Amino acid sequence: MAESGLHPEQIMKEKDLGQTSDVGALGSAVDETIAENPQAVGDYKKGKDVSIKFLIGKVMAKTKGKANPQVVAEILSQKLK
Repeated sequence: MAESGLHPEQIMKEKDLGQTSDVGALGSAVDETIAENPQAVGDYKKGKDVSIKFLIGKVMAKTKGKANPQVVAEILSQKLK
């Protein structure tokens, strides 16, 4: 910002630094993560709530850290009921 004088939002867009909260876009990453991690899914369904954090981490890795973790947690919770 100091060098270019650009607005922070413009810099974020140019460098693709924003988070993704789009349920549609994140849904496919969540589906893939569920399919690739049956052990963690089974553990979560057996009551090991900490397993959802593992799955959130996997989705974050798939999206290169761009996913909104709160939205991912909500999607996972809904899909794993």
